[in-house]
Amino acid sequence: MRDDVSLRSRAFVPQSSAIMHLPADIGDYTDFYSSKDHATNVGIMFRGKENALMPNWLRLPVGYHGRASSVVVSGTPIRRPSGQMRPDQTRDIQAWEYVPLGPFLGKNFGTTISPWVIPMEALLPFAEPNSIQDPEPLPYLQHPDAFTFNINLFVSLKGKGMAEAATISRSNFKDPESFGSMLELSWRGSKNIDLGGGETRTFLKDGDEVTITGYCQGDGYRVGFGPCMGTVLPALQH
Repeated sequence: MRDDVSLRSRAFVPQSSAIMHLPADIGDYTDFYSSKDHATNVGIMFRGKENALMPNWLRLPVGYHGRASSVVVSGTPIRRPSGQMRPDQTRDIQAWEYVPLGPFLGKNFGTTISPWVIPMEALLPFAEPNSIQDPEPLPYLQHPDAFTFNINLFVSLKGKGMAEAATISRSNFKDPESFGSMLELSWRGSKNIDLGGGETRTFLKDGDEVTITGYCQGDGYRVGFGPCMGTVLPALQH
């Protein structure tokens, strides 16, 4: 995964394993459910093909509750929450919790971001035409400029007993068939994700280290995003 980090970012990465700082003070945030393909896949799992998208999905921005205190910089471990869920993953409660207002605890216990900031100007050469929206959104939701970006994303997973990380997803927002979440890759836990060496996953286990990297490829150059990495810690025992 090292080749997926830009040369520009690499030049400024200090030769230290110390965790860097958040790039901004985060007062609040909202996680928007903006991918029609992802929403359709999850809807099929939970409700079937006939009711994959909720009636209002195409007409307003669907967002999740975000907890600013849960945003951490890359390298910070994520402790598994304990509560109304089985100990192996938080998606267990999402289908039950999200009616009617959307999931809260199933989505907001941990969010990892990179310490590196890529300005929008650096991404403009990789802008793609926006998808046609049908029905047409209200005027305040319309954006005439191309604001979909050709970004190559990679997700790797390294379990406790694994010598090397395994790449489990190669995704790009312009390709509908490229799954980007473990929920889709395992199709709600019904399929094993092969990590090699006899290791498989349906959902994350305690001790798993997940790393997300991404870059835009230009002609002879690359604009990369700093890696996002975190290790899943077991829930606290009460």
